[in-house]
Amino acid sequence: MSAEAIVAIVAVVVAVASAYFAFVQARSAKESARAATEQATSSQQQAVAAREGVMAAREQVTAAQRQAELQEQMWRDQAQPYVVADVRQDPGQGELLQVVVENRGGTVARNIRVAFDSPLDMKLGREQGPFTALDGVISGLPPGRSMVWHLGISFKYFEGHDEPLPDREVTVTCDGPLGPVEPLRYTLSFESLRHQSALAPGTLSRVEDAIKEIAKVLKGRRP
Repeated sequence: MSAEAIVAIVAVVVAVASAYFAFVQARSAKESARAATEQATSSQQQAVAAREGVMAAREQVTAAQRQAELQEQMWRDQAQPYVVADVRQDPGQGELLQVVVENRGGTVARNIRVAFDSPLDMKLGREQGPFTALDGVISGLPPGRSMVWHLGISFKYFEGHDEPLPDREVTVTCDGPLGPVEPLRYTLSFESLRHQSALAPGTLSRVEDAIKEIAKVLKGRRP
């Protein structure tokens, strides 16, 4: 075999070996790239899961804070008085209207102020004019207690008024054990009293009067 043939064979062998090594390196690089891609995808998924975990933790913290705030507000509401003012029928005389201020809360109310807008009017016998009994401050009102003032005869408020009477805006403020109570504001409808029955509910005093009348009748029939 000539020297040229040997050189050619060696060159072929070297070329094949180089090609094989290049193929192996390319495959290894491809596998490394795929592994890197998979690792990047896994890292991204972990980052998304971590972010979702942080968001869930924040939502839990927010919910816990809200629950704590609600519980604190419930505790404050229970610890504070709840004072309301109303105009209603006298339980003994259905045609007589009363102004009633009552504490429906569980603690003592102090420095109570009640304002009617527009102001109430007195229509009771000779007492005609503005209702001024609540112009000042009620120093204190225990839980479950109420204060009552006679206002006037109901039909007097509707005489000569075919049009609906205007509503009154009521504002009640007071102090409780935890300090000033949030002002209570609501609308009081006088017009709703126009067609209410003037018949008062039964009371013990009316039962007593009825018994006395029966006794008089029976006494008059005795021989």
